[in-house]
Amino acid sequence: MISPIRVVLVLLLGVAFLMLAQIGNAFWQLGDVCGNQVFAEYPSPDGSYKAVVFERDCGATADISTQVSLLPRNGAVGRDTGNVFVVEDEYNDLALSLTWRDDNHVVIEHPQHAKVFKANTRVNWLNAITIDYLAAAPVSKSPEKSSGSQAEVDKKANS
Repeated sequence: MISPIRVVLVLLLGVAFLMLAQIGNAFWQLGDVCGNQVFAEYPSPDGSYKAVVFERDCGATADISTQVSLLPRNGAVGRDTGNVFVVEDEYNDLALSLTWRDDNHVVIEHPQHAKVFKANTRVNWLNAITIDYLAAAPVSKSPEKSSGSQAEVDKKANS
């Protein structure tokens, strides 16, 4: 015969295990608390790739940053960080200028005062594309549309 105390202990251990499993699952599903808001996508001249400019916001734990990723034409940023360029501005009003010079060459222009955290000249899986940077005087933040493959990204105009 099984002792009633043993039955109660087994049940309590089972309930405790299930509660811990639920808590662990909740933390796993939360994962990265950061969110990305895409501002613009610029296809390469041949349409094989695209440069995606987006804002990454991780809540109160970090400053908002502007980021750039190079992706295949059907790729998505998802919840990832930028694989090319990460920059912050203390006023969160950073404007970037992005230009495809040709199918294999991108130029990203950013204000001199911006804090640059990442500025890769190549992406590991994408060695065919070269990325150059220009630190320039702040670019105009008028929300006008540009023609061709050059366009300005202004977070304030898109928010």
